[in-house]
Amino acid sequence: MQSYLKENAYFDNYLQVYAIRISVSMITLFIKKSILRETGLFMEGQQTNHDPDLALRICYRYPKVGYIPRPLAINYFALPNSITQRNVAMVQERIEFINRHFALSKEYGVADDFEACAQMLIIKWLRDMRCESLTSQALELLHTFQGLLPGRFVREMNWTLKWSWMQCLFQGYHKVKRFLRGG
Repeated sequence: MQSYLKENAYFDNYLQVYAIRISVSMITLFIKKSILRETGLFMEGQQTNHDPDLALRICYRYPKVGYIPRPLAINYFALPNSITQRNVAMVQERIEFINRHFALSKEYGVADDFEACAQMLIIKWLRDMRCESLTSQALELLHTFQGLLPGRFVREMNWTLKWSWMQCLFQGYHKVKRFLRGG
């Protein structure tokens, strides 16, 4: 990821880099007012995923995104009473988010690129829910989108959500695997 950021001053297709977890934060974006008028601002009543929602709606129309390859702000996602932490269990809103963006991306002819983004987001959300012991919410999200996710990940999530001791086993397995790969 770091080499990608050093080699380029812009992304030709933001969806492709978003899918590998290079994301924007709204607190550091410079966006033309005309683009915000065209795509709309943050959605009223939306409880979670404000930044990715707006960023995705913009990049469907304008996929090429420039950036400055140095930190412009520090974003604290895991503060105890942050919006991110308070809304981690909002499964229905996350399901609606993914379905809404599948429809939008299809409308703009970029559904294949969005599918990789959706997969990345769902995996991230599932891992967050598992860490917060939100088993029923995670299982609902997992079962809704299991056809989109790698089979191995679905099996691992099912096992670790149903049997907590399996999570320790998988964590150990992944640590050994990373060690053997040299990372």
